[in-house]
Amino acid sequence: MRQKTQTLEDAKFRTALENMRYKSCTDEDFALLRSRIAGQGASKPSLSAPEFRHISVITALNAHRDKINELGARKFASDMCTTLTHFYSQDKWQSNEDSVDESGRNQGPNLWIH
Repeated sequence: MRQKTQTLEDAKFRTALENMRYKSCTDEDFALLRSRIAGQGASKPSLSAPEFRHISVITALNAHRDKINELGARKFASDMCTTLTHFYSQDKWQSNEDSVDESGRNQGPNLWIH
């Protein structure tokens, strides 16, 4: 879903995310990000709330992100009355003979995903 409007709070959150990406968060950014940490308690957002269905989640650990994505994908497929299709890649190094540019120079090994 695309965002059609932007409130002042949305703009602050977007700025905080950008600052987080470049390791330049301000105290205001930290306060805003901390206010959006999900958890138990009246002041904490709950990920089980309907407005948080099918949203992106930022986590500290990749293992947590992977599990959230796995469960979210299952939930999305269930909500859409469809099944998930799993795709896997087999990575292999391209042979040196195949990695020559237009001038005939060898470009070294390349990783191709098939």
